[in-house]
Amino acid sequence: MRSLGTALLLILLPVIVWAQSGRIDGVVKERYKARPIKGVQVKLIPSNRTAVTDSTGRFCVGHLQPGEYSVIITKIGYLQSVIPSVKVVADSAAYLQVELDKVPPPVKDKIRSVKQRIRPRKKVLKYKK
Repeated sequence: MRSLGTALLLILLPVIVWAQSGRIDGVVKERYKARPIKGVQVKLIPSNRTAVTDSTGRFCVGHLQPGEYSVIITKIGYLQSVIPSVKVVADSAAYLQVELDKVPPPVKDKIRSVKQRIRPRKKVLKYKK
């Protein structure tokens, strides 16, 4: 009888845990152009769970224990975004709409050498009298 109760508990435990979990859904777009960004890494702290956005910029991280998570959103060519506190509630989803800025292009400052800035002087011939 005792082994039957243990077996039943082991079978029902995943169902109980599943029912008490939440998730974080969202979409990542480019700021100003509102285009979805594919391949963005979405990392949750402290769980260290990650997801990657699809071609429509959407992501989903499920089976999360209720609590607060920090979300770090990164992609090469874009500035990193950090959302410090996202609350996950059992049996529901937190929804995020994230806009990433592109990394600004490097400043192309025209640096001229000293030789280029100074024009050579014309030779002045002096006549002695």
